[in-house]
Amino acid sequence: MPALLAWAFATVYLLPKLTQLWQDLGVASPGVQGLFEFATALVTHFKVAFFTLVVALVLFEKYQPAWPRFRRPAVDAVTYLVNAAVIIAIVLLAVLSLGASAATLSAKSQAAAPSSPAAAAVTPSPTATSNTSAP
Repeated sequence: MPALLAWAFATVYLLPKLTQLWQDLGVASPGVQGLFEFATALVTHFKVAFFTLVVALVLFEKYQPAWPRFRRPAVDAVTYLVNAAVIIAIVLLAVLSLGASAATLSAKSQAAAPSSPAAAAVTPSPTATSNTSAP
């Protein structure tokens, strides 16, 4: 149950915020784009995968005579896989948000820096403009 709540939080809140953040930054790095697409696929297609697993469990329960013997290990495996998928998706979203914050800081520092060394040389420093004549 906690994994489903975490997945719902990631789908409703995290993924839209992160998508908007990356669109605003305009980052087009192939590695970051690949991670973002993988995390998006995990979060958005989780419903289909979970529904498929539930249907498979119901069909095994109804039509497989040997199912009661394998029920507990199968449910344990499905629970483990669902939890692992949710944890991986949320960790990827966290890594991507850290990358976005680093890109934002980099963009801000580049905007604050002078564009050329000549522009930095023309700008007078406060000590050069002060009047230091001796009496």
